[in-house]
Amino acid sequence: MGTWNSRARILLPLTLVVVALVLSFPLSLGLSKRSEIQPAQGEGYLLVSKVEDGMPRIWGRAMVPPEMPRLLENGVSLAVPNSSEKHIRNGGFGRHAFKEQEVLFSTSDGSQPGNRRYEVVWPLWSLPEGVLLTFWVVALVACFWALPNFSAQASRSTLPLKIAATAAFLLACLIWPSQTAASFFDGLAVPALWAGLVAMWASRRGWFTCMGTCLLSLVPVGAAAFVYLVEARSQGSFVVAGIVPRSDAWVHFIQAIEIASTGGTDLFFNGRLIYPAFLSSLLALAGLNLSIAIYLSVGLVLLACGIAARFLAWRLGWFAAFCLSLIVWVYFRNDGCGAVMTENFGLLAGLCALPFLVKGFHDSRVLVFCTGIFLLGIGFSARPGALFLLPTLSLAAGFLAHRQQTSVWRSFASVAIAAFFGLSGLLSNGVLTSTLLRCEGVAFGNFAYSLHGLLHGTDWEDSYFKYQGDTRRIMQINRDRLRDDPASLARGVARAYGETFSRRFLFRFGRETRLAALAILGFCIAGVVPWFLRSWKSDAPWLTASFLGILASIPFAPPWDASVRPYAVTIPLQACLAGSGWIMLCELARIVITKFQGRTTQDNKVREAPALGIPAGVSILMLLLAFAGPFLCRADLPKSTPGEVTFLLGASVTVSEDPSQLASAVPAATFRRGLSVLAASYPESLQQFVNTPRSFRFGIATPDMEVALVPLANPEKKAEE
Repeated sequence: MGTWNSRARILLPLTLVVVALVLSFPLSLGLSKRSEIQPAQGEGYLLVSKVEDGMPRIWGRAMVPPEMPRLLENGVSLAVPNSSEKHIRNGGFGRHAFKEQEVLFSTSDGSQPGNRRYEVVWPLWSLPEGVLLTFWVVALVACFWALPNFSAQASRSTLPLKIAATAAFLLACLIWPSQTAASFFDGLAVPALWAGLVAMWASRRGWFTCMGTCLLSLVPVGAAAFVYLVEARSQGSFVVAGIVPRSDAWVHFIQAIEIASTGGTDLFFNGRLIYPAFLSSLLALAGLNLSIAIYLSVGLVLLACGIAARFLAWRLGWFAAFCLSLIVWVYFRNDGCGAVMTENFGLLAGLCALPFLVKGFHDSRVLVFCTGIFLLGIGFSARPGALFLLPTLSLAAGFLAHRQQTSVWRSFASVAIAAFFGLSGLLSNGVLTSTLLRCEGVAFGNFAYSLHGLLHGTDWEDSYFKYQGDTRRIMQINRDRLRDDPASLARGVARAYGETFSRRFLFRFGRETRLAALAILGFCIAGVVPWFLRSWKSDAPWLTASFLGILASIPFAPPWDASVRPYAVTIPLQACLAGSGWIMLCELARIVITKFQGRTTQDNKVREAPALGIPAGVSILMLLLAFAGPFLCRADLPKSTPGEVTFLLGASVTVSEDPSQLASAVPAATFRRGLSVLAASYPESLQQFVNTPRSFRFGIATPDMEVALVPLANPEKKAEE
């Protein structure tokens, strides 16, 4: 009977959560209605149609944002929703919008619709916010009742279920690679399932489950390789066909190639050289194969995520590990996966730091905690963002020392040591700049443009182009503005916080808004509530310090500058706080319920802590690749023949109208469909694909590293070769 009651306590809340998910997100779960539409030509790229059957009312919801209708072209969602009529007419390439019963849209490649099929898909229902929130409250209260602290103890009875669920998930990845890989990048259901499996395995101890957690955390690497390399999908403004960097990422790539082949670089760009140095080591180890190097960096990030999840599951609960895995992946797929950007290194450093912060504070080991601060400083030297986190965590180190021994001098010494560790990490960029950079430039000049935007109500891009990148001039303008109108700083700060909370900025990655409101609520709870819960007071100082450090940094890494990319280093901490906040909420509910029933609450037992050996090994590997690899690893550029184009290894793709004639060729239709994502940010990038031959090879040519497109005149002969 006791076993049945135990199982019923788990089955009931899981059933309620599943029902809440179905009621909230029917479209993501396949519960939808379709209607085919017939486009009529408008002006420019604009096409117009009406939905004859009529779409239902989509209720506006704040806490659980509504699932909006989708427009499909030959079964594939068009890239840019919620566009204005002007942008659709002038920009095209997948921009679309719904206006009552009317659909305004453009084709994915800017050409005529021809024989393509267009469909509107909308959820079968859209319930009012009050109904959904009521049901979510009931479901979560049931979870609080069934799973104290959201941290169910690992038991033998749940092991078969975990093995079966994991096996089914991995089998689906093998049987339907295209569908599961696409779901990782386009939806939330598959990433949530993956994050749940990682969290379940992370909550168990032992080397077997440790290795299982690490391997399971690498599954998205396979999805990324399939989507970007096999299907040649583009990603925003960063990558074309999964291999050619766009935007300022191109400069990081050129720097990395120069360092890997010559031991230094003559190209100055923003003064942050840690990521190019890190990438140069990976390129050298991969034989200058760009694809292999990129996916090695992706693998390191996700491996570090799986390792950090084990420490959160041990100390805070499996739900914190779930939030970490899910939020890190949703951020990473939008701002770094497959792209040559500094976010990769910043996120890796933040994930490596998290186990040291968690275990160091719990075990009252100041030097271990300071090691986490040092790793955060390393990350900030590659991707400056929430820099106020370093001083607030240094104060938390002083609090930790005071808890060990009531001594003011010991506390001051700990704060000084922590500050030294953080500053050392932050200044580590100078070591590489002085040894690898063979020219001069102003490091960290981006701050001048961010401050100018804050003071003048503009943004980084406007400030940069208005003053043509003259950092010294713009800093003088900033000083004059502060002297003449000090209130402009206060207005800018108010604007930054207003946009942060109104847009749920810290957790809104791309078009994914369903997590953002709930995550930012948990984030705020975790910053305040732990001081009032007995089981959380020991962790309250560093959680609140993280919360305050991130909040204090918002005006100087505001929402209008590069979106949430500057927060790459602190994304793991933000995810940790979001998950912890909801665990604290469940703790409060458990206390209320037990007091209402006349019982006394019992403290949750903390299980055996994971060892720091694995996170220390990954951290050392990261540091060796960034600081020793550029001096120890070398690779030669492939020899180019005059009059012929030689492509860099792993940086080219073959495209053909008839891929059956060419081995490993990407269908031209798939390639053009992928370019629609790129066109949303850089429509001019598609000019070179307007009149392409039936078959061509496209990629990065050596030695000048320019983008090249080479026609394949005889595909049949090429296939035979």
